[in-house]
Amino acid sequence: IAQCLVGSEMCIRDSIVIDEVYGGGGNAGAPYTNDFVELFNPTARNVDLGGWTLRYYSASGNLGNSCTLTGTLAPAGYFLVQEAAGAGAGEALPTSEATCPASLSASKGTVELADASGSTIDLVGYGATKRFEGAAAAPALGNTTAAQRVDHRDTDQNLSLIHISEPTRH
Repeated sequence: IAQCLVGSEMCIRDSIVIDEVYGGGGNAGAPYTNDFVELFNPTARNVDLGGWTLRYYSASGNLGNSCTLTGTLAPAGYFLVQEAAGAGAGEALPTSEATCPASLSASKGTVELADASGSTIDLVGYGATKRFEGAAAAPALGNTTAAQRVDHRDTDQNLSLIHISEPTRH
């Protein structure tokens, strides 16, 4: 469900969002050993993630990995998906709700969330990538930075509502 005005960049989705993407896990200077994706439920209802998929695409648009999720995401709750570990040091992530083997790029790529029917629910493109929402991708990331959604809002505009900051864990 969306609350949108035709031609408006302020379109708020009533659905699960990709709240944070971190691809520098285990790289030089990285704060965490693993890459991760964190989902957030901005709705007032439990959402069954059974059969939903999380997909990672390289900057060129090629599917790099896909994994199927299970579990329920509570209202105002977070769902941590641990991705591949890098070779370097860093702090371990807290216990995750799911584990996927994708090795995310620290600087550019796309993460897509699809529901059980295969419909895209959310997509975050960062850096010099071919797949993103809106006019442009979010800025490039690094070993110590993550793409984070502003106030858990999805306006289908990666550039304007994704900010780059130190990775967090909820």
